[in-house]
Amino acid sequence: MDAKTQENSHISISQPEQRFKSIIDNLPHMVWEIEPDGVISYINKQWVKWSGLTLAEIKAGGWGDLFHPEDALKIAKDWQEAFLNKNEFTGEYRIVKSDGGYAWFLFNTVPIRDSAGEIIKWSGTATNIDKHRTAVSVLKESENKFRQLADIMPQQVWTASADGELDYVNQVAVDYFGETEDKIVGAGWQSVIHPEDIDHVINSWVKSLANLEPYQVEFRLKAKDGTFKWHLARASCFQNEEKKVRWIGTNTDIEVHKSNEQKKDVFFSMASHELKTPVTSIKGYAYILGTMLEGETNAEAAAIVKRMDTQITKLTRLIGDLLNASKIESQQLQLALREFNFKDLVEECVSGAQLRSPGHKIILETNEDIIYNGDPLRLEQVFDNFLNNAVKYSPEGKRVVVRYWIQGNNIVVSVEDFGIGIEKDNINKIFDRFYRIDNTSMKFQGLGLGLYISSEIIKAHQGSFWLESELGKGTVFYFLLPLNNNTLEMEINTDNQTYYFTPQYHIKYNKEDHWLEVDWIGFHNFDSVKSGCLQTLELLKKNNCTKVLNDNTNVLGNWSEAVDWGAGVWFPAMQQAGLQFFAWIYSPSTFSRLAAHKSLDVMVGTITTQFFTGLQEGKQWLKNSSAKIPG
Repeated sequence: MDAKTQENSHISISQPEQRFKSIIDNLPHMVWEIEPDGVISYINKQWVKWSGLTLAEIKAGGWGDLFHPEDALKIAKDWQEAFLNKNEFTGEYRIVKSDGGYAWFLFNTVPIRDSAGEIIKWSGTATNIDKHRTAVSVLKESENKFRQLADIMPQQVWTASADGELDYVNQVAVDYFGETEDKIVGAGWQSVIHPEDIDHVINSWVKSLANLEPYQVEFRLKAKDGTFKWHLARASCFQNEEKKVRWIGTNTDIEVHKSNEQKKDVFFSMASHELKTPVTSIKGYAYILGTMLEGETNAEAAAIVKRMDTQITKLTRLIGDLLNASKIESQQLQLALREFNFKDLVEECVSGAQLRSPGHKIILETNEDIIYNGDPLRLEQVFDNFLNNAVKYSPEGKRVVVRYWIQGNNIVVSVEDFGIGIEKDNINKIFDRFYRIDNTSMKFQGLGLGLYISSEIIKAHQGSFWLESELGKGTVFYFLLPLNNNTLEMEINTDNQTYYFTPQYHIKYNKEDHWLEVDWIGFHNFDSVKSGCLQTLELLKKNNCTKVLNDNTNVLGNWSEAVDWGAGVWFPAMQQAGLQFFAWIYSPSTFSRLAAHKSLDVMVGTITTQFFTGLQEGKQWLKNSSAKIPG
């Protein structure tokens, strides 16, 4: 081989070696090599940088001073065992830092063998895992604190994974069930639920898991002595930065509360039934007495009997309200559905109210035949209650107007009075049980059950209710009833990219301003709100929008049943899809505004949301809002 050939051969070998050495020196790990006799023969720059020792100093035994005193003997022992047994070894040890502290490193050393299986050298790496160890330590400390806190709580506390499998229960749960935690977690909890409640519990849990909705259900749990007690379960999901879902829940013992509720309902039911018979008899005797006094000259006695009959009628109504309330609370309110002419029901109710209230003029402004499938007796209760309230709370109004019409495949009914009106702060309370509009005055009598019962009857017909009122000018009560087979074929007009139009909502992408515009139309329920929201989410993703102009100008009625889903599921999904600014244009409906504000109050996420009374104001706000560029 001549000199030139030797030179080229030297270059072809040294250049790859130099490249390899450069790569090793710039790795974020400490790398070393050990000869078969155990002597260190190579260290990379990371070793020198971290330790401050040269290869010669390490060969002289200086490396031992690098380790934490508690780890120096351990690594020496681990290396000695691996060397003698000619095996790989791995361990975590602390190395001194320049500031005098220590950092954790993961050491890994493997033997390199020739074709005959003999060790020709040892190769090792050390990786800084101090941040990882610290994070694990913090996590363990946090978990210990959580367990300590959970164990001192009076409720059963549990956690579950995204698929619904329980992975932790606190000591209270262990003590209640008399089982170990291992037997309760997973799907073991299902074995302690009352057989009559299991289907309802699982269905509710599956629904919450699918929609990431808050979970709340009442059910009976079997204690270690074999008895069942009522519990209220609540759970919410949480997502970390990696969007990993976790559930945290509690089971609260409500046995005493449930028992008291049942006793109260039984009392109301028994008292109502027991009172109903003698009151009916008294009313009959009053009628006979009134008949006997007809034609008599004692006008004062006749007037007294008439007033007595009026009070008996009021008492009968109160007893009926108590009986209906007890049925609602015990979920025994049943509907006797049949087809009937809605016009006949309204006319009969208006006629009866007019006879009861000769001082008011009750006007029916509609005369349309509508065949409806519902419970006419229950709906008569609703009409009577709304009409009685309209008369009661408009002592000087002298006029009540009743209307009904078909809109969006629904029957919409309104009862308007021109009386005292209701303060805006009280509007969202009036359908609560036992609430009266004037709760401090004896001027307007009653238990406040009528509106509560009416609302439950309407809900049982899959309908909704709302009202509009102005203090001192009067109130309009509305309720909506879906028509028979309310399954309108949805007329859809869309290009599946920039617009999606239906009779209930119009969604379009504004290319110039780069935002979505959503116009909600007419009456809405949970299904229509969910449908429109999900279509909005799809177009938001497809057009990479960060802003939405949400126009409720044309919304009517009450959509409060969709509030929790929108706030807890839809808004987080919209934020994840990139939404940053949400301009909400008010509906003229008070109940719709209340639902909008409630959505904002319980909304999960950090979307910047602003309410406006005018569309142009909302547009201008969005124009002035600077969206952050993702990433």
